[in-house]
Amino acid sequence: MEYAHELSETKDMPQLDTIFGVPEGQDARVLADLAREKMAKDSVIVHVALDDARCESLHDALTFFAPDVEIVRFPAWDCLPYDRV
Repeated sequence: MEYAHELSETKDMPQLDTIFGVPEGQDARVLADLAREKMAKDSVIVHVALDDARCESLHDALTFFAPDVEIVRFPAWDCLPYDRV
């Protein structure tokens, strides 16, 4: 499995990890491993899902791979970007 992992840190911001290129289906395992690593440092992970269906399938996979990791889901905003509400 091949994916990229980028680490950045600035004076004003803490260390940020960016992971991209993880194949769908393997992303939950990679996120679970990273979540356990971050939990030890009392840090959090933020993942933005493509849509509600992807969010649901990722939640199910994460629950399987990492039952010890707390997952907090935020509901989708019900308007499209740049749509006037």
